[in-house]
Amino acid sequence: MPRPRKIKRTAKSATRLRAARSGCTALLVIDETPLRQKAVKDCRSVIRQRDKARGELQRYEQEDSPAFSQWYHREFGADLTRLRELDHEIGELAEMVREVEYISVFSRDPEWRIYASFKERREAVERGDHASGEDDEFSEGEEDEDRDDDDWEDEGDFDDDWEEEFEEEEERFWEEFQRFFGGGRPGGGEEAFGRGARGGQKDPNGTAARVKEIYRTLVRRLHPDMIPETDAVRMDLWNAVQDAYRDRDLERLEMLLSTCEMEEGVVSENTPVSRLRETWRHIKDAVNALRQQTRKAKKTPAWLFSSKTPAEIRAIHRNIQRDIRRDLDDRDQYLQNFKNRIAHWERQMAEAATVQRPAPQRPARARPRRRPPPPEPDPRQTEFSF
Repeated sequence: MPRPRKIKRTAKSATRLRAARSGCTALLVIDETPLRQKAVKDCRSVIRQRDKARGELQRYEQEDSPAFSQWYHREFGADLTRLRELDHEIGELAEMVREVEYISVFSRDPEWRIYASFKERREAVERGDHASGEDDEFSEGEEDEDRDDDDWEDEGDFDDDWEEEFEEEEERFWEEFQRFFGGGRPGGGEEAFGRGARGGQKDPNGTAARVKEIYRTLVRRLHPDMIPETDAVRMDLWNAVQDAYRDRDLERLEMLLSTCEMEEGVVSENTPVSRLRETWRHIKDAVNALRQQTRKAKKTPAWLFSSKTPAEIRAIHRNIQRDIRRDLDDRDQYLQNFKNRIAHWERQMAEAATVQRPAPQRPARARPRRRPPPPEPDPRQTEFSF
């Protein structure tokens, strides 16, 4: 059995041990004033950062982006139209080529023959003709679908009857439940949350009353009918209050109340420091989200477009024109590849049509052998010889 290792005690560890063994149980009173002041200062600083980031993003969305969009479509309208036409044409050809390749893999037929059937079908559709086999099958499928829809409509009455019976059975169940156990029927929303008072259960912490109290306070401060001029910050707070009250989240409601007080510049002395720090984290998250959107907007040429000089606008014009020309060249090449492939199929179809195949010849019918005529009887022979 290994011997236990001796623990070397130093002066520091001995002092810690003596302090831990001391029997002092006095409470240490901490002055929260410096901590509260620092927390309030941090909250106000992060609110200024949020307002600055929100102002920059709002200017980009309301001034820079509309001005850039108007200039962009005015300068490059024809090129943009050409790009849309090329995209549409490439999409149609790519879909057809993929379908031809797919059918060719599974049917083992050459691609040009499958393309020929596609071409005939398209021409028939353009002429308004109907194919004999496929259209008939398609029409029969449509008739089957119509019959199925009619059957489902007929069965709708059965579903309604079943729902009514289910609701009646549910009502009878809850009546028995109330008769045996008492209390109200458990449900969602405010009835489910305040159900304890009616069912004999008590709320020892007073959570429901505290939730309603904070909610009424926030409604008086944030309701759109109470405030004629409501900005985006207050609307976000109002929506968050509605979500928190629906979930009966007391901690979130208290945090939103602290945020509302910080927005108004009035901080209650009863607000704990931990709630102020939570409010700071909530506002800091909003600042980070706004800054992320701002970084994405700064990478676009529309950023600060309304305040750019003519020389800067000409530089943006050259860059965009170079990019659009490159896109046009790429799409033209891509489209030409599809056209070359279809032209190859067309040549194979023409070669197959020009090849003169020998007409099938029927095999010569063998002439039947003529049987020799039977020998004529000898008139001198009167009896048969055996």
